[in-house]
This record gives sequence, structure tokens and C-alpha cells, in this order.
Amino acid sequence: TVIDVAPDVTHVKPGDRVAALSQGGGGIAERFAAPAHTVWKIPDGLDDASAMIVAGTHGSVFLSLDWAARLQEGETLLVHGAGGGSGLSAVMLGHAMGARVIGTASSADKRAAATEAGADAMIDSRNEDVRGRVLELTQERGVNVVFDPVGGDLFDQSLRCVAPEARRVCYGFASGRIPQIPANILLVKNITAIGYYWGYYIGWGRQMPPPENFVRLRDTMSMLMQWAAEGRLPKMPVTRFPVEDFRAAMRMVEQREAIGKIVLEF
Repeated sequence: TVIDVAPDVTHVKPGDRVAALSQGGGGIAERFAAPAHTVWKIPDGLDDASAMIVAGTHGSVFLSLDWAARLQEGETLLVHGAGGGSGLSAVMLGHAMGARVIGTASSADKRAAATEAGADAMIDSRNEDVRGRVLELTQERGVNVVFDPVGGDLFDQSLRCVAPEARRVCYGFASGRIPQIPANILLVKNITAIGYYWGYYIGWGRQMPPPENFVRLRDTMSMLMQWAAEGRLPKMPVTRFPVEDFRAAMRMVEQREAIGKIVLEF
């Protein structure tokens, strides 16, 4: 709940229920200050955890799929790490945007969660040939967009199972290995490799985006909040911890054990 605002802030007011991103840490607290452009109103009917997931995950993932990769209705989207927070978000958003979604995940529980979230097909990334299964599922054509928060071997495999003019989003490297891209593969298939850093769009980068970016971002976040409130986006699985147990929560993040998101409760 907003306690106070600076004189030039008009889009929220004291008493409003909001989701916000802190800058430079300090978010695990009962009170903190946030830049006005990373504070968004929560619509009626949307619970706190779901609003946090929109602000902290769906917003970032949607920008990568829409602003960066320009995912279109009817295209095929490959999502790696589909059982984690960003991966499940990509599955949900890809489905909502009208794409056919193929996901990869390392455990049966994570594959089940991604299927529940809207994935049309799932691949066991630990025991199956990802490249071969993707080509089989796409009748040898390959996928149009790859959302990859994992990197490593999955990056190498998926680079070889994309359609001509595919777009590949480098979202992160949870595997621990930052892959190298053979430029000849980009050339022969007209592939676009997209580096994506959410922090730039919310003002965390070394350079600030143009001011009109924040207006567009506010409109986008409002749309995503409404999608969540209206049920267009499924509920994200959450694991809840009392705030006193934040260390255990962070260990779960580091060990990649969570399905969906982790929520700290005061």
C-alpha cells in the first residue's frame, strides 16, 4: 500500500494497492522506497502474490517475447526451463499470445506444471534428444522463437532446431555455462540472436531508456495486470515462506528446486 509519493507523481496516490520493484535491493522489508516508474496499481480482484508475479516476472518475460522477439499468433515458441518461474511465465504468455508452445524441463513435476500452464508439448531435457524431438514436433521445420533462461547445452541444441528467420532470446544462463554462438549458423538460417536485459527497460542499466519507454511500460504492465485479474493468465504455482525464513527461500532459488515462484510473507 502506498504510504507517500513525491510531488510529481500522479499515477498512484497514498492508499493505493500497488506492486513495485525496489532499486538496488531492499525489497525484503515492510517499507521501502521505489522509483515511480516501477510502481504499478493492482486491479481489484487480483491477489498480492499474483500481482507480484506480474511485476517481477510476467513483465520481464512479456517484453522479451513481444518487444524484443515480436512473437506472432500462430508461431511456435520453444521455452527452456519451462518449470521455473520465468519459464512458466513464458509458457503462459506464449499461450495467451496465440503461439504453439513447446517446453523443456528436467523433472516430471516441472513438465506437469508447464503442461498445466498451457504448453502444447513437453520434452524431458535430461533424458531426451531435444533437437530431435523439436524437429519431430514441428515436422522438421523448427521453431520460430526460442526463450532460453538456461543456456549451456540446451542453447547449443536449440540453435540447430529453429526455422528460417527464427528469433532466439538469450534471457539468462541458469546452467552456469555461457554458450558461444557459431556465426555461420546464424547466417545460413537467417537467425536473429537477441540479447535481453530487463533492467534496461526499468531503469536499472548504465544508460536510462528514453522517457517514452516508461509510458509504454506502464501501459504494458496495466494490460498484464488485467490479463491476470481476468484469468487470461493461469495462476503461477508458488512456494510460500514467512519472511523470517528468507535464507531458506534463497537457497531454494539457488538450487533450482522451486516450481514456479517463491513468495515471502510478512
